[in-house]
Amino acid sequence: MRPRASFAMGEKMFARVHLEGFSAAKGATVSLIVKDGNDRWLCDLNTAMSCSGIKEPRSWSEVATLELDRIPFVPGRYSLAISIAIVGAKGRLDYIDRAAVLEITDADVYRSGFSLSRSKGVMYLEGSWSIEGAPGDAPEDEDE
Repeated sequence: MRPRASFAMGEKMFARVHLEGFSAAKGATVSLIVKDGNDRWLCDLNTAMSCSGIKEPRSWSEVATLELDRIPFVPGRYSLAISIAIVGAKGRLDYIDRAAVLEITDADVYRSGFSLSRSKGVMYLEGSWSIEGAPGDAPEDEDE
């Protein structure tokens, strides 16, 4: 996989963080933080929330990989920050603000031809609507 900074809405994405000495910091977590163009924290995902496992034996140099099945953001530019922290008294060990910039482009995520924009928020929801008559609410017959 080659590094890139532009993705379509709903596309799969991998983020890799190269770590030195992370294995020596007991209880440390790695976080990927997504911010909007106004530097507002939109969301983050850390290894304490979602980690499929740490391969043993550990080494001084490691690579943490985050896999997002679908990028949930509408078109725009977002910055990514990386945080290494120990929950509790020790707090943040390292922080890289604007470690990368992510450009999200439009895609037909609903397969309806509808184009999303910032006027619809910063993230899109996956789901589908259906409409049907309410029980016991049949239309009245006009011939009566």
